[in-house]
Amino acid sequence: RNALEISQELDVPIDADGWFTMPGVGPGTYDVSVQPLPDRAYVRSITYGSFDSLFTPIVINNAAPVSRLNIDLTQSNATAEGVVVDRVGRPVPGANVVLVPRGNRRRADRYLATIADAGGNFRVTGIPAMDYALLAFEDIEPQAYFVFSYDTAAFNRYSVPAQTLSSGASNAQLRLVAIPAEETAGGIH
Repeated sequence: RNALEISQELDVPIDADGWFTMPGVGPGTYDVSVQPLPDRAYVRSITYGSFDSLFTPIVINNAAPVSRLNIDLTQSNATAEGVVVDRVGRPVPGANVVLVPRGNRRRADRYLATIADAGGNFRVTGIPAMDYALLAFEDIEPQAYFVFSYDTAAFNRYSVPAQTLSSGASNAQLRLVAIPAEETAGGIH
């Protein structure tokens, strides 16, 4: 449940057949996520009754009848791989590579991240079918890139020069130029 006055997480296991029951859910506004997801899987859709709730919260109130929550998972074979280099072309070991959704950036599970190896090489698999900005940072705080979910100016600043991975496409041997650590010191803004 997510609101200004309360933040509450309700967890329930999913049985082997994919069914779950969550009793005692009170009135409120809820975001839905599935964690952990199987390898290469992502949430394709979430519906609550007749409402599409993938990118909008579910609203439960006492006046409306209880509806069924359906979560549809799918797999993706889309892959992004390549090398991260600095502005003079040298590999950047340990760079943070982040795929940031170009459209709706509200869902945390749509951000994909990895760390480049000692040669600056990276590989991200199981990419959902949407457009992404591919960003590489020499050094940022863990999960600092979630600022892009609510700060459009920060997203525009970093994503305009970024490469784009188009919906569901695989790109082999990308070359990403890392954003220097001094440009993100003190946070992404």
